[in-house]
Amino acid sequence: MKKLLEKISLKLGLTKTEVITMAFVLSTFTFGLFINRSNPEFLSIDEKKFNYNFQDSLFEALKSNNYNRLSSEKNVEKMVDSEPELLDFSRRKKESKKKNILILKQSSININTADVIILTKLPGIGKKTAEKIVRLRNNKGGFSSLDELTEVKGMGKKKLNRIKEYIYLDK
Repeated sequence: MKKLLEKISLKLGLTKTEVITMAFVLSTFTFGLFINRSNPEFLSIDEKKFNYNFQDSLFEALKSNNYNRLSSEKNVEKMVDSEPELLDFSRRKKESKKKNILILKQSSININTADVIILTKLPGIGKKTAEKIVRLRNNKGGFSSLDELTEVKGMGKKKLNRIKEYIYLDK
């Protein structure tokens, strides 16, 4: 068998592995052809016809129900028609953040009296962080130093340095 493989590989200019692979593929193809010709029903696929009318009607009912819910007055403003509106919205959101920063003047917010809304105008301070600042201030009875703000979870030295120019202490 080895000599036969060597002769075939020399005549075809292929390696032994390539000849073995070709022999396997040809024998598998021949076997499959023989099975198909001798018993055509052996490999036939039993096709079933499905009726999706019921599922389609459910889908349509849910779709129309969701559309009615979305078209209520409360949600009409939230609907977005196209990608440019999404992009425009994100641009407006960034501009509004910049406006908050620009509105602030140096030493304009008293950290001991400011409420959550005013604290959120500070750069890098969101609603949750502002709530934590107010909670800590209430627990301490007021801040005596700006460095005490680093006790707030999420407020590090960097964030404190960013907002220091906008805040001041006064009891």
